[in-house]
Amino acid sequence: MERYRVLIAARVRDEVEELRKALVSTGYETKVVDNGLAALSLCREFRPHVVLAEVELPKLDGHHLFRELKAQSATRNLPFMLMSRHRSVEERVHSIELGVDDYVSMPFDVDEVMLRIEILLKEVQRLKDAVPRQTKGFSGKLTDMNVIEILQTLEIGRKTGEVTVISDMDEGRIFVREGQVLDVELEELEPRKALFRMFTWNDGTFRVELKAVERTRAFQESTEELLQAGWILRDRWEKIARGLPPLQATVKVVPKLSREEYSEAERVILGLSHESTRIIDLVRRSPLDDLDALRVVANLFYQGSLKETVPPQRTNGQAEGARLQVPENGAATSPEVLTRLINNFLKPEAMRENGHRKSVLAAHTQPAVANGSLEGERVHLNKSELLMIRNKLANGKSKG
Repeated sequence: MERYRVLIAARVRDEVEELRKALVSTGYETKVVDNGLAALSLCREFRPHVVLAEVELPKLDGHHLFRELKAQSATRNLPFMLMSRHRSVEERVHSIELGVDDYVSMPFDVDEVMLRIEILLKEVQRLKDAVPRQTKGFSGKLTDMNVIEILQTLEIGRKTGEVTVISDMDEGRIFVREGQVLDVELEELEPRKALFRMFTWNDGTFRVELKAVERTRAFQESTEELLQAGWILRDRWEKIARGLPPLQATVKVVPKLSREEYSEAERVILGLSHESTRIIDLVRRSPLDDLDALRVVANLFYQGSLKETVPPQRTNGQAEGARLQVPENGAATSPEVLTRLINNFLKPEAMRENGHRKSVLAAHTQPAVANGSLEGERVHLNKSELLMIRNKLANGKSKG
């Protein structure tokens, strides 16, 4: 088994030298370049499993490097982390809109970046390992299709199956029969709260497996009503989140009022905070509803009682972490194969029960054709391809 390969593109090598040493000592094969063109060229030869690139690169900046990699089939699904000295909300929003997998401000803490790299790589590996054989469906990124859009697609097509969603270190499952949501699993949360939490996830991956589902319906509302409420929730969530640092950012308490002057909800949130607490963890660990918890966090930021922590520049020390193994990259799926896979996905339920499925996942895609048959195959799709599926489902429903 080969080692994971990490490519770092930074203007000043010394600023990422401690990270490079930590990666090497942990077992990663690591290369560093000082401009975007060199990074783009090295991707073909080095074939990294993850790329970390500074925004302010010479010759080809980080944003354009990301676009170039996404435009090439061999690197389209390569995990990409953007690094920047700018801390403005506009810069972060622009990067997120581009679809980067993660964003970190410089100077950064080496241990934190190591953990983020591990999460990205584990996300790919877990999704690959968890996909069972003899199952049909599709997978993708939440930046391309969120949970509400996935469920709308299944509702339009009246599909039956299981949706697995992975975000950060959380993994949830949604069970659907003939397009209707039956049940949801996420940690120990009750189904409705679990579903609404997943509605707010913007980063991560998903897979849809079309198969028989044996579950009792856990919702009184129709799926249409749940999804309508989900859109309202997402809209309110995103409006609040736009006024905050990234939800993965760590925060600290800077008391501005006496304890008695804070509301009960504010005291709860402040009681959960410590030097290394992330905003998203405050929301998840709070007994409040997620949206209410985010509102309280935002109020505390406006008061100045919560502030984002700026990690100090690392000078020594090594990060801890297990080394993960992955297979060699395969060939990308061709447009012709993709079209046939999509058409096969849209076949009637009875025709989808047979056949073999080979996983085509993220950067580790494999040739999808075997003996001229694609029956039962699954493919990792980008947003335009997912929309093709939705449109075909919608057309099929209207004709029916």
